[in-house]
Amino acid sequence: MSVHQQQAHGRPEFSQRHWRGVSLAALVVALTCGGSALAAEDEVAQAAPTQAPAAVDGSSGNIEEIVVTARRREEKAQDVPIPITVIGGDDLANKGTVRIEDIGRLLPSTNVTYSNPRQNSVAVRGLGNNPANEGLESSVGLFVDGVYYSRPGMGVIELTDLEQVELLRGPQGTLFGKNTTGGALNITTKRPTFTPGVTGEASYGSYNERAFRASVNGGITDTQAVRVSLYDTRRDGILQGLARPDQNDRERQGVRGQWLFDNKENFDLRLIADYHQEDDQQGVSSQAFRFTNRKQTYLTNRANLAAAAAGAGQTLLAPDGNYNAWDRTSFANDSYEKKVHQGGASAEANWKFGDGYNLTSLSAFRRWDFRPYNDGDNLNLNVITNSGGEVLANQISQEIRLSSPTGNLVDYTTGLYYYLSRQKYHNFSEYGDNAAILNAYGYANRYVGKQVISDAQLGTDSYAAFGQANVHATDALTITPGARYTYERKNIVANRDLDGTSLTLPDTQVTEENVKSYSLTALLAADYKVNDNLNLFTSVSHGAKAGATNATYPTGASLNRENLIVRPEKINAVELGFKSRLLDRRATLNGNIYYEVVRDYQAQGQVWNPATNGYTGTLVNTGWVDTKGAELEGSYKPLPGLTLRSGLSYNLAKYRSYRNGACAPENNLPGGSVCDLSGRDVQGAPRWIGSVGADYTQEVEDGIEAYVGTDFTFRSGSFGTNDNSEFGRIDGYGLVNLFAGTRLNDGQIDVQLWVRNLFDKEYVNSTGIGSQFWTGTYSANLGDPRTVGVTGKVKF
Repeated sequence: MSVHQQQAHGRPEFSQRHWRGVSLAALVVALTCGGSALAAEDEVAQAAPTQAPAAVDGSSGNIEEIVVTARRREEKAQDVPIPITVIGGDDLANKGTVRIEDIGRLLPSTNVTYSNPRQNSVAVRGLGNNPANEGLESSVGLFVDGVYYSRPGMGVIELTDLEQVELLRGPQGTLFGKNTTGGALNITTKRPTFTPGVTGEASYGSYNERAFRASVNGGITDTQAVRVSLYDTRRDGILQGLARPDQNDRERQGVRGQWLFDNKENFDLRLIADYHQEDDQQGVSSQAFRFTNRKQTYLTNRANLAAAAAGAGQTLLAPDGNYNAWDRTSFANDSYEKKVHQGGASAEANWKFGDGYNLTSLSAFRRWDFRPYNDGDNLNLNVITNSGGEVLANQISQEIRLSSPTGNLVDYTTGLYYYLSRQKYHNFSEYGDNAAILNAYGYANRYVGKQVISDAQLGTDSYAAFGQANVHATDALTITPGARYTYERKNIVANRDLDGTSLTLPDTQVTEENVKSYSLTALLAADYKVNDNLNLFTSVSHGAKAGATNATYPTGASLNRENLIVRPEKINAVELGFKSRLLDRRATLNGNIYYEVVRDYQAQGQVWNPATNGYTGTLVNTGWVDTKGAELEGSYKPLPGLTLRSGLSYNLAKYRSYRNGACAPENNLPGGSVCDLSGRDVQGAPRWIGSVGADYTQEVEDGIEAYVGTDFTFRSGSFGTNDNSEFGRIDGYGLVNLFAGTRLNDGQIDVQLWVRNLFDKEYVNSTGIGSQFWTGTYSANLGDPRTVGVTGKVKF
């Protein structure tokens, strides 16, 4: 049976018990969208803004105030006593920054890794760098228009028509739906308005990059308005294969429609539906990016495989000892196609009562369907002809939140939250039919022509009650207690078919495991308003993330509770900071220091897999992690039209205790050894992250203005693989982007020239450990080279 036939006929199906929860929750959303006006999942302690951020008041020269709802009330960002970074949607669009992996470079203490739509992650303060495990919820939550996106891949879309992006750092959960331990990235899109408007944008650039984006907005009655946004982006590949050209290209399309009802008195309802698709060649790494101290092992393997290929009348294409990864070549002879179909709907309703109380409800449904086709051997030979992990994820969420009036001694927000997730994970590897070639690659004869399948059905049901109050002890001092109680139930049904490839394990095995978690998390904070231009704040918090199920269990390990369940992740954090306005409010300067201790950090670790005679990724508890550091952000308007921005963070994230880690090759230990990584840096945690930017706009004549802007972002080196090998280390790098343009007819026409990675810096997004044939090497996913282009925009 072919892989494609297996995908069609061999995928595991959820039992009726698994899908019953989905059906009931879907009914809630259907009723909501049909008119019952439920809606609420503003999960992040940030959320829908009421005005565009970070513009400059041209007449006064003051930095314009940003309004957020970080504490579920409209407040100026400078008055919110938490570490929060806000970037305006128009500012991001002007820079051409429309993908999470690009946005992450502008945020302090944030590291985004990206390989393909499934293998990506967002880490804050060193926590959350854990891609590609369906049973793992990220330490950093991603929220779009208040809706929690359970899979990191759900955020791999073109982020267009945005209001703003907000990053909260530290444990979250006492003010909104889904709880997180490391932070929350909240993305809000522009709401429908009653003022008619049309925008259009087209771009062309290097590597035949083409992008089209548009939005239509306006009122249809006095109380109803609609907004439709869409995009289509394409780019040729930046990696050229010797056997198959044009790899790591990009092709994405999407549409989002919104309907707003506002009676202009005490009730509004916002319905959103969106759909996105992707079909491209992604996740192709440069093999042999670095050779290790075991380089000779690889060269011997190469010689043996070349001889086996010659015996079959083929010629091996593989890196030699002088290979340079920056030639941007690949040796795969087959596809790395990634297909994604995703979408969802949400309904948010807000009631305002005469005595100042506000009731909010947010219902949402999302679906994410990921289908890969991978050349599993990264060569021009048919060793592993197809491999990958298919994912079908469905989720339902419902939040109801009540906020009290302000102006009293105590004001508060409290709510209830329900979240349901059902996933199917289908992992497959199909092997070639030439025994000599498979033997030389590292597989025994029993693998010839076989197909190994590992499936998992995963379910999550989460219930929570939360609340937070502000006690205004004096006009200057406010004490803020908060608490959250969460009950979470998770289930995994693992089903494996080894197709006769194992000498020690049964061909087929089915196992079911369950895990229940109860957690009480809390916050105690205080802020002191020294004067109108200076706020001081501090907080102590305890966060938690439920126990997890492991979908990426090793093919050579038994299916038991030890390999399928990991313990809950818990964090204690303390924060101390300030927010200030300076120079007659022409500048802002915010800073904070923090210390966080994590117990049983959930991470994608490496364990020895006897089936492949190498390390393989799987979900583990690493033990204890410490992260501590400082963050500083500022902006300055020295003269009308010129805005300067900067951000700098120092983060020291270390394993306090991690005794069951993988062993780096430089340790010179035999396969299967376990190494103590205690005291070592956490994977994917650069110590220094920073950015510096400037924008200047000058009116040339009436209705015409010219503008120019630049950003320099940088980060220090970090370990790219979880064996903490120096060979897998990602070197520090800095990138410079530049743009310049002209706006005509009071901004109705905008033409911009842009350059990204101005100095063509060679940098790496992520690295990987080589095994079997590739023993003695580390692979790398390379960053984009310099690109130049032009963008034209119209607005009516």
